[in-house]
Amino acid sequence: MGTTNIVDPPDDVDIILSDHNNSTLDGQFDVQFIILGNNLGTRQNLAISNPDYTLSTPIPTFKTGEHFIMNSSTDADVVYNTATVKLVPITSVFPPPNTDVEDVDPESDLLFGTPINLGNYTGSIGNFVIPHTASSGYYLLYVYFYYHTYNLTAAYNTVVQLKGSSDTKS
Repeated sequence: MGTTNIVDPPDDVDIILSDHNNSTLDGQFDVQFIILGNNLGTRQNLAISNPDYTLSTPIPTFKTGEHFIMNSSTDADVVYNTATVKLVPITSVFPPPNTDVEDVDPESDLLFGTPINLGNYTGSIGNFVIPHTASSGYYLLYVYFYYHTYNLTAAYNTVVQLKGSSDTKS
């Protein structure tokens, strides 16, 4: 029935911190939407939102200059070709007053600043650094998985908080 060509976005997208607490944030990322068409930035795309999407808690804390590793599974029949990681500042009050983080809908409840491109990776591992130019505050950390053959993108995100700077040298 052709089921060997089913796109299966990664189940596990993890952040491995290489700084002060050396922890793994397993299962913190949720698929927010799938984009059909790889013309990001044009009106030729169709976005399908995940009805079960929510922001996750606890909210991990990063420091500017901090190194971290993205680890995403590549064990599906059809795997992504590349992944792009972006940090998007939340410019509205977060979390909104009298609202639990899990009840916030980023598409309607939050305002965002200009995304900061942290880089790309292929395979299951990518190394990144929080730029020193990022201000303290709350951000959405996005990972976009591109399936070029099928002309689609899966967008995952999680809320993170930036506080101060790391003591490690880049």
